Amino acid sequence: MSNPKFDPYDRDIELKDKLNAAPDRTTRDSIREQAIDLTSIKSFNFTNVRKERTGAGAAKTPNPWDLANFSATYAQSEILRHDPIIEKDETEEKRGSIDYNYTAKPLYIQPFKGLAKDSKLIKFITEFNFNPIPNSFAVNSALTRQKSTKSYRFSEPDFKTWYTKKFVWERNYDLNWDFTKSLKFRFNASNNSVIDELNERDPAFSPEANRDTIWAGLRNFGRTKDYTHNINLSYTAPLQHFPILDFAQVRGQFTAQYSWNAAALNVDSLGNVIQNQQTRQVTGDFNFEKLYNNIPYLRKINQGRRPASTGRSTTRPAQKPQGDQQADDKRRNHVIRE
Repeated sequence: MSNPKFDPYDRDIELKDKLNAAPDRTTRDSIREQAIDLTSIKSFNFTNVRKERTGAGAAKTPNPWDLANFSATYAQSEILRHDPIIEKDETEEKRGSIDYNYTAKPLYIQPFKGLAKDSKLIKFITEFNFNPIPNSFAVNSALTRQKSTKSYRFSEPDFKTWYTKKFVWERNYDLNWDFTKSLKFRFNASNNSVIDELNERDPAFSPEANRDTIWAGLRNFGRTKDYTHNINLSYTAPLQHFPILDFAQVRGQFTAQYSWNAAALNVDSLGNVIQNQQTRQVTGDFNFEKLYNNIPYLRKINQGRRPASTGRSTTRPAQKPQGDQQADDKRRNHVIRE
């Protein structure tokens, strides 16, 4: 809150002097209220309220219907403001959301696991697997309603008060599913919808009719404004299970995007906008050293040959110390002289 020293309309007069000159208390309060710049904020929220997994339930595998998979958030705020120009600016915002998040350890089933365990030729059959449940699945649903009423001082009645309303419904989805150890699927989508309301300036406006319009919009999940989804599918060829092809790694990936944007209601010449794109990619890595090691002849060349043994001793005779060598030379000379 700001208390000015001078009156905001008569800048050469101090506010206290103008208050003292007021004929009655009602006028004095009105002058003070118009001169003060005030902003008041009230808010409270509950964020991520949920039940934690405790005790023996924390060690168990979570089920899709567990209450601990859900969480809730609610927030509310009220902002009130007025100054010498704005008589009243009141904004109220409410937001509530529910989140669902389920995550599970992949359950890879190998129906042919016990078939000829020691055979490398059919390993690609014994390693065949599939996962019947998603790795994770998450849903977020949030409703946000904002209403603002702003009134100006010294304005014509038709232009004095303005209303701003925003009621949106946001929904987000995310799915991760490894169909097999090699085939992985990812999907995420978002939908932003508007809950339409009646205009207060409409002569036929009434709180009851506005409430019925809101409930009709909620039952229809709102009027979609923006929708987007992304798909990612990747596959890694299990070449490591084939004796001859284990030196290679081949991976394919497919991605697709789609978006839809609705036109504004007050536009009659432009329609909705749709966009989509897709990408296909194949990559390969080849380890030729591993390929050479799979072939006996090339493995010998790759590892190199060791020198063959001839059976002869390669040990050099030990040399005598220098003193002993000199003694032998003197003895040999002495024998020759005699």
